[in-house]
Amino acid sequence: MLAVLLPSPLGLLYFMQPDFIRIYGLLVGISAGYVLEAEWVGLGRVRGLSSATIRLLGGIPPLAGLYALSLRLSSPHLLIPLHIAMGLGATLLLPWLFKFLESRLVRDSGFQNPRGE
Repeated sequence: MLAVLLPSPLGLLYFMQPDFIRIYGLLVGISAGYVLEAEWVGLGRVRGLSSATIRLLGGIPPLAGLYALSLRLSSPHLLIPLHIAMGLGATLLLPWLFKFLESRLVRDSGFQNPRGE
């Protein structure tokens, strides 16, 4: 993670292009979200079609909304925090939301898994 994130601020100073800024923000957000998700959330594999449907249909609108907002912004200084938020949302916030919703659905349905999962 450090090998990607440390040289990138130098690239920001030299290549102040919107595409590089977007990629840098996404790399920071996804890297931080990946590390934090493993410790805090621990989202497991997809367990069935309903779980996959919830994750697919629940993840598209928030990320599409953030992406549409990033296309409207003209200031490059606002692009970095927005793309960091997009990366964190995709790798930390949405997995937490999916785990919460899936545990709620299992609890409300009364399903008891014999393996304790």
